[in-house]
Amino acid sequence: MNFIDHIRTFFPISDAAAEELVSKSRLASFSRHSLLHREGDVCNVLWFVEKGIVRWYYIDEDGRDITDWFASENSFVTAFDSFFQRKPSRYFIETLEDCDLYSMTYGDLESSFNRFPEIDRLSRVILLQILEEQLAKNSALQFRKASQRYRFIIEKHPDLLRRVSLGHIASYLGITQETLSRIRARRS
Repeated sequence: MNFIDHIRTFFPISDAAAEELVSKSRLASFSRHSLLHREGDVCNVLWFVEKGIVRWYYIDEDGRDITDWFASENSFVTAFDSFFQRKPSRYFIETLEDCDLYSMTYGDLESSFNRFPEIDRLSRVILLQILEEQLAKNSALQFRKASQRYRFIIEKHPDLLRRVSLGHIASYLGITQETLSRIRARRS
């Protein structure tokens, strides 16, 4: 599904605004393990995942790679804090599979906001959806047992188990890979 078709599943965007977004966006293919954004840089691109899976991660004070989020088909991806606040980000963004991504620059999106107020409203709807997903993740993972965290993945994101390494999933859940392996063995 292209990003305009996806948007129209939850927001009634006009044809003129849709044409504006299409004219400002580019479709590109990225190979697995491509780095879309680096920590310390200001993120200037918003992507839409047409095909593939992407992860956000950061390096903690002990040098560990911590996965914070995954995005697969029909998801918007950027270092949100950096993109909208125009400040350096602590995140890396990496493709985990070969990906087809639409992209739009910050400048192009801002000019579209000014030309089409409905695009500005659309961005708020998308940000609220992302915030709701993040709050659901935090609620499901904070103060929960490891087995309950794993159940969250099974119930909300079962495709991750087929498409993402156990190391990334364990990091996302805030548990060790050994703990994740034990939980999976008990559930089999």
